[in-house]
Amino acid sequence: MTETTGGFTSAGLELEAQTLTLPSLSISEAVELGEIAAQLGRDRALPIAIEVRLHDWTVFHLSLPGSSPDNDAWMNRKARVVLATGHSTMYERVLAEEQGINWYEVKGLPEETHAIHGG
Repeated sequence: MTETTGGFTSAGLELEAQTLTLPSLSISEAVELGEIAAQLGRDRALPIAIEVRLHDWTVFHLSLPGSSPDNDAWMNRKARVVLATGHSTMYERVLAEEQGINWYEVKGLPEETHAIHGG
């Protein structure tokens, strides 16, 4: 099997996604996850933006000091990939690398509005 980005494989990422997928997630639980991530970011003084979505609904969003409006655009691009494919952006990138394809051309989705990077 071909090793790609960081040694990840699409099969390994798919197994991880199946293992970590929650059977359900309420709005309250989604907000709580965002708050936990926010506290970790504050404690570590990380310059991050945090977003928790339920499908196409953003239920938690916070930008910590040092983050920028570019982070919002980046999260939107990544979210569009997840909504279009049902998979993480990391999975989509690794799979495209394994297959040796240009993901954007094959999917017919523009890189300006979609990002297949990271997790």
